[in-house]
Amino acid sequence: MQRHPRSVLALIASMALAAVLAVATLPAAAERSAGTRSRHHHAKRAHFKAKPRPGAKRPEPKREEKRPEPKREEKRPQETRLACARTDSTSTVTCRWAPSDDPAFASYRLQRAAVERTPSGEKRHGEPVTVFESPDRSTSSFVDGTATGDHGWMYRLTVRDANGAVIAASEPVGVRPSDPPPEAEHAALRLACIAGRPEGQPGVTCRWDRSDAPGFAAYRVMRKSADAEPAVLASITDRDRTFHLDRTVEDGHSYAYAVQVMDGDGRVIARSEPVRVTCCPSGENAPAA
Repeated sequence: MQRHPRSVLALIASMALAAVLAVATLPAAAERSAGTRSRHHHAKRAHFKAKPRPGAKRPEPKREEKRPEPKREEKRPQETRLACARTDSTSTVTCRWAPSDDPAFASYRLQRAAVERTPSGEKRHGEPVTVFESPDRSTSSFVDGTATGDHGWMYRLTVRDANGAVIAASEPVGVRPSDPPPEAEHAALRLACIAGRPEGQPGVTCRWDRSDAPGFAAYRVMRKSADAEPAVLASITDRDRTFHLDRTVEDGHSYAYAVQVMDGDGRVIARSEPVRVTCCPSGENAPAA
């Protein structure tokens, strides 16, 4: 059976077209196949990586290093001014300062420490003691009446908040040792003493001026012999009694007498010059007391 030439030609053309289409689709298919193989390969590698070998140490995760925090500057207490000085020559010290205007103010605290000098001349401070504390902001002074002793004192004021923390402080302020009270200029007191033998016995009679001192408390009659320390013979509280008879003397001995006027605190406010007398000439009588 013979085929028509046209049918043969159509068959050949359709076969050629199919071959061309097959060649055109080969690269895309190859690319898809390669991509699939690559995904399978990476998945397989990941599978093996995820399962470490038995006994193998797992790598520790990297720790993030903490950066050191910047140091906070400590807040220094503000400075406050303090002035302390003796208000007289005894044991009183007055300290003054400006009232605090800090919003955190809760109290003032004034401390005191003794200051002594060692034999080598160095200063040595004792333990501080609180002598004053007040929550009153308007307070600006304190009188310390207990600063006695032959050494100096050091004062320091601190301002504190409600937690007791120091928010302001003064520099230490030194105060010199207390001075002894100045010796008053003693009023002169005239004294006369005569040795004799009143009633046949040796004796010395002393007479002096009456004292008009406002602080008078007593006359004190003193006597000193060559071989003894001064001794008090009598203490006379009657302002108008201005004489004393000493019957404890011995013949041939010399004595020095003096009279002092004392006040109520035991201080000398008037005195006489010493008067020397030798006891006691025979045949003489001391004036009657």
